[in-house]
Amino acid sequence: MKISTLVITFASSIVGTAAESNCGQIPCLNFDPVDQFVDVSSATGHQYIAPGATDIRGPCPGLNAAANHGYLPHNGITTLAQSILGLEAAFNFGTDLATVLGIVAVVQAGDISTLTWSIGGPYTSSLLNLLGGNPQGISYSHNRYEADASFARSDAYTNHGDAHSLNMTKFQHFYNLAYNDNYNISATRDHGAWSRAQSVSTNPYFFSPPFAGFAASVAHPFVINMFSNHSAEQPNGYLDRDTLKSFFGVSGPDSALVWNKGQERIPTNWYRRPSTNPYTLTSGVLDVLANLRAYPDSVRIGGNTGTVNSFAGVDLGNLTGGTYNSANLVEGNNLACFVIQAMRLSIPDAISGIVSDVAAVLAWATSQLAPILTKLSCPELAGYNTGLFAAFPGNKYNPTGKAEPF
Repeated sequence: MKISTLVITFASSIVGTAAESNCGQIPCLNFDPVDQFVDVSSATGHQYIAPGATDIRGPCPGLNAAANHGYLPHNGITTLAQSILGLEAAFNFGTDLATVLGIVAVVQAGDISTLTWSIGGPYTSSLLNLLGGNPQGISYSHNRYEADASFARSDAYTNHGDAHSLNMTKFQHFYNLAYNDNYNISATRDHGAWSRAQSVSTNPYFFSPPFAGFAASVAHPFVINMFSNHSAEQPNGYLDRDTLKSFFGVSGPDSALVWNKGQERIPTNWYRRPSTNPYTLTSGVLDVLANLRAYPDSVRIGGNTGTVNSFAGVDLGNLTGGTYNSANLVEGNNLACFVIQAMRLSIPDAISGIVSDVAAVLAWATSQLAPILTKLSCPELAGYNTGLFAAFPGNKYNPTGKAEPF
């Protein structure tokens, strides 16, 4: 069974979500101004400070804004612990989701000796067993952390390896989807489907691997779930054009929008989602399943085979030795389990030739992920056949950058 058939089966298995809101599939029922207010006024330690000449910024507007406001280190190089705590404070990211994303960033794009990673491009490493130069940061983590069909960035292959600069055509497309100056999660789905179609039709190296492809899919509803403002009148949140522009570092009138590189900022008088409803792994999975209900092809494992519009899918059963299939992947925690397990098993291929002690890195990642996988009651994978990805040239496309100031 190919992935195109697989996702259609998903859609028929998903229960409707009538309570869907700007808080995602689990509504935010109450508003607590003390808990939710993010104070970015002067002298708070979280006032906006533009990045300097040596500071790093990257493809994620939320990470850039967090660094510009001191929720992450201003230089753009963060430890695993700092990223977990900072994203919780700024956006009420769930600890489990922030932990998984941070582990991936450290292993695939960072420095495991110091448990650091860059929210943008390369930085000078203290990693003594690094063979291939400096850690590349998430700006150059193609198919490992960053992936094609992103919300507002170009595909790396079609933009000379640059998947971190804002693509104004993509941003403008979403910007135009506002209804009465408000965006909802349905708009992110429509935009995501459009973005994927653009990638398939313009990028011969389009590729969607299990983890990074999942991350790209969930990043679309992130925009609503993370950036929406909240109030007593609208506890579930609302996202208007001005708030969207602020988080993406965009200014100017509707007809002449301008991207200000690295200038992403948290608006004044902004209230995040409540502490009683963090955005967790479960939240992300529920959003992806809802995406599949609306657009059955919204999560694709596979890619183009060297020409545009040549997308071919990967059979999930063949990939996992029969552990997962179209019927059971949407049961319980299986989708989250599969994505995390696939990420862990992809580590040797991803870092071979870059890190000398691959086994030690894999062991560390396994130990860090074990409590999460245990909590999810994940089945053991019978296999993981990455040879199936050989048909996709984009699987091996791995642009790199050089350590340089912002």
